[in-house]
Amino acid sequence: MAHTNSLYFSEALSYSWGMEARETTKEAGMKAKVRFDASAYVWAHGKAPRGHGSWAFGAKRDADVADVVWVHGASFVDAKRDAAKVFAARGVRVVWVLS
Repeated sequence: MAHTNSLYFSEALSYSWGMEARETTKEAGMKAKVRFDASAYVWAHGKAPRGHGSWAFGAKRDADVADVVWVHGASFVDAKRDAAKVFAARGVRVVWVLS
C-alpha cells in the first residue's frame, strides 16, 4: 500500500508522513526514492510539517548534530526537496523530519 504526500494513521497507531521524493544520484545515474517520516515532528508539534521556517532532517530519529541536514528560510516543500538530494547522494532511503 503506497501513500504519497498524505498523512495517514498506521496500523501501529502512530503517525507516519508517507512522502516520497525522487532525486537523481550521480553515482548510479538512476532515480533513488527517499521517504520522509514526520511522526516525531507530529508527535512533538501535534500537526503535520508545513509552512516556512528552518527545517532539520536526519537519517535517524535521534541523529547526531553532525549528521543533521538543516535548511533555513525555506518552505517545507523546498526544504524536503533539498534534503532529498543530500540523502539520496548518501544512499539513505528513509529521512526523519526532526523537531
